[in-house]
Amino acid sequence: MPIIRSFFILLGMLIALLSFDARGMAMAEICTVAIDPVAFGLVDVTNSSPVDTTTRFTATCSDGVAGQTLTFCPLINLSNSSGYNRAMIKAGGQDRVVYQLYTDPSRVTLWGNGTATGSVPSFTVQLGPGGQGTGSRTLYARVTTPQLLASVGTYLENLGSGDFLVRYSATSSTCNTPDVKTLTPSMTVNAIVIPQCTMTTQSLEFGNVSSLSNPVTAQGAVSVRCTAGTNYTISLDGGQTNANNPESRWMGGSTPLTGIRYGLYRDAAYLLPWGSAAQAAVGMATGVTQSFPVYGKIAVEHNMPPAGHYTDQVIVTLNY
Repeated sequence: MPIIRSFFILLGMLIALLSFDARGMAMAEICTVAIDPVAFGLVDVTNSSPVDTTTRFTATCSDGVAGQTLTFCPLINLSNSSGYNRAMIKAGGQDRVVYQLYTDPSRVTLWGNGTATGSVPSFTVQLGPGGQGTGSRTLYARVTTPQLLASVGTYLENLGSGDFLVRYSATSSTCNTPDVKTLTPSMTVNAIVIPQCTMTTQSLEFGNVSSLSNPVTAQGAVSVRCTAGTNYTISLDGGQTNANNPESRWMGGSTPLTGIRYGLYRDAAYLLPWGSAAQAAVGMATGVTQSFPVYGKIAVEHNMPPAGHYTDQVIVTLNY
């Protein structure tokens, strides 16, 4: 009988110990972290002005101890798993748009992972009655432009556990204590690179002409810089006389006695008249400036107009 009593005493102690552990586990807080996408929206990578945006980390906790303060530390690698700077990748391609994440609205201090250059800012959640609470922290992001090799399209990066995690602690403001817990949420970064173009022109000057018994030629230029991958056309109108024929524009009047007839061409052989529609120049942008020579020719004329300064104004239209 003494042996049987000892057995029941030991069993009772075991039951009591298990009950204590179960109550302790019930008091442990349950936390989640949500992050809105880092959405840059429409990005002109040919511009020199940076594109900025923000997002927020929001922590939500329950089943904790009322009055307790939890500290959250989001850790983000300064480069992606391939060793590159933070970059979004074009869907279906290899083009990149580089960006970075910052701790401050001036976008000076990089948001890091605590092991390299950069900072790991923290934020807190104060648990109220019932052991519940929320807290948040703003993250600042920037795409620095120009990035001329990025072509038109949609870009995305998904930051998972290999790039991004959140640690939190009930006893440390740096999330470095033994009781630290880890969450592995995900975060997406996206942008849409839009087609944008700029254009400049170089005047075409025939100079001093003393005779029209032989053709007179000159050369100007149209220079275009567009977002890589942009298709575009360059059209030239008929000048001040609204000439329908690109080879019969006029400087001055519209007759050999009052003006000088000339033509504009896309090639040095003067075989491809430069006008609009089917006679426009066509280009595919690479992200860098592309120059198109404009070849001008005054054909042979038997009648010389009066001496003077003859000009025409041709409107150049870039369509993309």
